[in-house]
Amino acid sequence: MMTSKELRTFIRKSQVRQQYREFLRLVKLAPSSFQLELKLAIKSEFRKHSSETRESHIAFLLAEGRRRLVDLEKYLKMTL
Repeated sequence: MMTSKELRTFIRKSQVRQQYREFLRLVKLAPSSFQLELKLAIKSEFRKHSSETRESHIAFLLAEGRRRLVDLEKYLKMTL
């Protein structure tokens, strides 16, 4: 049986993976000449924080990621 902390960790990891997939789906809206660079930047940013274990900081990163996702989506829709 999972402990409370293990469950929270599992949920956070799931949220991070979901956000990563959302970013990669959004990359497909970018002009093809920009997609590779954007994809590499996203991977780099997620890898940079992959060893983070502090729950409060992970929550902050998820919130910051959500804001950046919304901003990127708005920007890409303006360029279409």
